[in-house]
Amino acid sequence: MPLPRMWVEVRQKFLVNACLLGFLALITVGITALYVSSERNFHWWIDWHSSAIRVTTAFRESPWEGLQLVQKSLVQDRNWIYTLPLVPFLLTFGTSRLVYELALALVYLLPFAIAMGGICSKLIRVHQQTVFWATALLTLLIPVSWIPTFMGIPDTGGAFLIALASLVYLQDVKLRRWWQIPLVGLLLGSSVLLRRHFVYGCIASLGAITVQALVHFSVEVRKKPQLAWRNLIEHGVRIGLISAIAVSTVMAVAWQFTYRARMSDYGTLYKSWNLPFGEITSLYASYYGWGTWLLVAIGLSASILTRAVALPTISFLALSGVFSLIAWLVVLRYANVFYSVHITPLVIVGLFALIWTTWISVKGKLRTIILGVVGCYLVSNLVISLAPVGNLSHFLHPLFALNMPPLVRTDYDEVVRLVKYLRQLAPKKEPIFVVGNQRLQLDSSLVRGVEILLYGQEGRILRLLSVPKVDSRDTYPLESLLKAQYVVVPNSLPSYPRGGVLQDTNKFPVVGEWLTDKELDVVTVVFDAFTQNQEIAQDFKRLPVQFTLERGTVVNIYQRIRPTSLDTAVRTLNTIVQRTGERPGGQVDWLVVNPYSNYSVVKKNLNNTYKLVSRPSDRLLKSDSKELGKSQRDRTQGKETSFLYLGSLQENAKVTGAIISLSEPCVSSSLRLSTLNKDGEIFSSLEAKYVPNDSRRFALSISGKNSTYLLLDILSYDRNNLSNFCKMEINSVTVSNQKQ
Repeated sequence: MPLPRMWVEVRQKFLVNACLLGFLALITVGITALYVSSERNFHWWIDWHSSAIRVTTAFRESPWEGLQLVQKSLVQDRNWIYTLPLVPFLLTFGTSRLVYELALALVYLLPFAIAMGGICSKLIRVHQQTVFWATALLTLLIPVSWIPTFMGIPDTGGAFLIALASLVYLQDVKLRRWWQIPLVGLLLGSSVLLRRHFVYGCIASLGAITVQALVHFSVEVRKKPQLAWRNLIEHGVRIGLISAIAVSTVMAVAWQFTYRARMSDYGTLYKSWNLPFGEITSLYASYYGWGTWLLVAIGLSASILTRAVALPTISFLALSGVFSLIAWLVVLRYANVFYSVHITPLVIVGLFALIWTTWISVKGKLRTIILGVVGCYLVSNLVISLAPVGNLSHFLHPLFALNMPPLVRTDYDEVVRLVKYLRQLAPKKEPIFVVGNQRLQLDSSLVRGVEILLYGQEGRILRLLSVPKVDSRDTYPLESLLKAQYVVVPNSLPSYPRGGVLQDTNKFPVVGEWLTDKELDVVTVVFDAFTQNQEIAQDFKRLPVQFTLERGTVVNIYQRIRPTSLDTAVRTLNTIVQRTGERPGGQVDWLVVNPYSNYSVVKKNLNNTYKLVSRPSDRLLKSDSKELGKSQRDRTQGKETSFLYLGSLQENAKVTGAIISLSEPCVSSSLRLSTLNKDGEIFSSLEAKYVPNDSRRFALSISGKNSTYLLLDILSYDRNNLSNFCKMEINSVTVSNQKQ
């Protein structure tokens, strides 16, 4: 071919590709802008937008400051690496919600669609340019492809990296090209760094590669056994190298997160989100529409039977899709809609296989009719799912995806009024406890998100206590409740629908999360305490101002009128323990039970010992002190922090640890160990004094017979017995049986 003619063809091909890319980008921007502009919501649940704003603000000061902020986030389960490609957009066009979601769509969603185009172009060897762009467009016709972006979550970024790893693997399914192994491993590891749950996507991909290798071995071993075994070993080594590179990538970037993840039992921590198999299957089917799944099944079956597509390619994609289905529908069974990104590639491949098989196998008007019906269905499915048309009552409704329209809160102004009122009540950062859950669209995250929206990050004044929300992952609510000066309580909590989650999609946003009532005891036990005026609620008074939210929910605010006594706290704990049954997954053996110790904390060390940090507060007022009995006043003469031990007690208990810090201006400190019964009554007690620079290990022994709890009081004094902020740390704390 003459050189000038070749350049003309290259130039024409480039222009065509550029125009098609621009067309897809225009669709992406248009749909995102239309959807986001139609919302009137606070986007408070898992607020990724605020983190992106913080990183952008840091980059505006200096790139080094921005990178440091991202680097510090690597210890978290949800790090901020996803913000790095978004920063140029946010620096250039501002940090509004619209700009943020447009950046997510262009940086993560559009590349995911293009990667899927590349994958499907490997299924056939003809018309690859047409296949590439048609599949990219097909990806944007799947409703749930958009939902993570509309929620402000970067999950399509992880799906893009998994798809790119699959595309690299499909260049040679025997992995004989030297660059495939490091690149696939790097991409898989990066997907986990972006979003932790993509570890299951990595497992699905590696599982599919392994099964393909075993299938190839089973065919080859009959003809050339020696060669087959050698190839199998070589393939196993390559798969092992990919796995090692993926793990090394995660460890090199976020080693602390990796270590903590290895030590954590996520299956137990997140078991509250497990829904029954039948419900989760129906829900995932409804995310796409049963009509979509019917087309996918026909497409995959027909393409394999007619050999219309490359068998190694379709088998890998089908296997990885099946493994993902097993992971999310059988093993994990989480209902959150954004997890569907693990399933979407299988749906796209199945739909493309159907279209291509129809194109080459059916002729004439019938082909036109079939493809026309499929096209109309896909466009209608997108509109029905994303437009505010409501859920269809027609009998054909199950064929289409669930309606997931722009979120519009009818109580928007009332929520704003609630937040403004809380700011008036607590201008000095008085602690606030918010009772609620995600389905109610009310909890501490909502209040925090609304305050940031109204006043910005720098204008926040509300101190919202960390509140447990789920049994399997969180803690008992007592510690935060004892610190609270105000408690926000709705008059009702939504119940899990008897007929399954699909019965409630008309009442609650599909983009929320679904947990059965029995997994929300850490929430309902506090709700019941106030709505039934139980003992701890009598330390508060209900304020006259009320707020009416969606579905007629009335919100009341309770103000503390006196400190909660130790015996009331212990009896409340017993009620909580009986109600929740199994201890919540995040609850450690010690908790702070002194309401004046707002900044005292308990930390569990990696060796299963504990660090107790005592930093008492000056919350106890003279008027408060009068409300206490004599024994309670005696306990507050020093600046005291009280830690309650929840573990099992032997007849003779021994508490050991090491004092590692005693700050000025304290001149002395005491450790007092007591045994309590279930009503908070003290059976026995002993005390030992310490002075500064006397950092050493201690051992306190006490009889635990007939006792339910151990109480460790840390009392600190200055020269005038007036110190409010004397900090003391005790590390390596253990409780063991004292041998006779």
